[in-house]
Amino acid sequence: MCELCAYVGVKEQAAPLLLEYGKRVEGLWSGYCTGIGVQAPDGTLKLHKTLGCSRYWEERYRTGDLPGSVGFFHSRTGYPGCPGDSRYAHPFLSSDGEVMVVSQGALGIFAERSSRIVGIGNELLKMGRGFSSADFRLETDRFLRLEDGSRVHMSNIVCEYAAALVAAGAAPLEAVRKVGTDILEESVTLFLFRRHPGHLYAVNMNQRLGILRHEDGVSLATCALAFGNDRVALMETPPNSVLDVSAGALHVERLSKELHPYLQVPPGLREAFLDWLAANPGSMLAHLMDHALKVRYPAGILRHVPTHELFEELYFDGKVLLSSREYPGIRQQENSIRTVLRLA
Repeated sequence: MCELCAYVGVKEQAAPLLLEYGKRVEGLWSGYCTGIGVQAPDGTLKLHKTLGCSRYWEERYRTGDLPGSVGFFHSRTGYPGCPGDSRYAHPFLSSDGEVMVVSQGALGIFAERSSRIVGIGNELLKMGRGFSSADFRLETDRFLRLEDGSRVHMSNIVCEYAAALVAAGAAPLEAVRKVGTDILEESVTLFLFRRHPGHLYAVNMNQRLGILRHEDGVSLATCALAFGNDRVALMETPPNSVLDVSAGALHVERLSKELHPYLQVPPGLREAFLDWLAANPGSMLAHLMDHALKVRYPAGILRHVPTHELFEELYFDGKVLLSSREYPGIRQQENSIRTVLRLA
């Protein structure tokens, strides 16, 4: 899984703020690839992304090279077999430069729909759309194989599909909804559209996405720690929703009438988290979800929501401590970051 954050403002530059947010949460569920994308003052969509944690991003790029008051940060996990270059990193920019996307999640519980998504990818190929993540040598099933023999990152298909819909005349929110229902990800996905400056659009199927208002605009993040060590009250984005976020307004609609995700937090989850950490100090957040939540909540469609919320509660209450360190990258020298938890 990944961690992401976003900012929609008026005067403040997004990139420095996003890097600050991102460095606070990278490693919780991420830390292998790092990327920042913004909408420049002239409306163009610009991005810099790299293999490795934020330290490598800062070595290669400057936030000043990404001017603009709207944008997002993304840090993702890696796994054996993934490409040893930045093609696997977010954001993804459509081949026509019209849409930029970051996503947290994957097929997950909707993996049986992969053939449908491959079909959409093949139709986009026939339309002449290219995929920046395409690799003809990869064998991992984490990338979807298209009819030309390439394997393509699913979020790259999401991005090109949204761009194709907009090119055909769809309004952004309409395009976002159709992408969210046709490509059903276990995910929250954020979109920027070149022709609609000052707005960030989102699909939240079943993940965590909190919103924090500022005097100048709005910040969004999958984890409240992005906003510092002080407890903050976030507005929670509802699951099964599409959003249009600007500095002065938030518009929310239902994603699909056919989807009914619900939150049923199992009893004793806090105690289960604490018991697991007592027996397994140095666990990652993913371990807590796998061993303390999933066993009590095997059918839960909103697993990441209570995992993040309970983790934040324990952290801000001083019950758990965090420590982060760099680990060697999978294929190259760029290191990733892992953040582990232990009881205070």
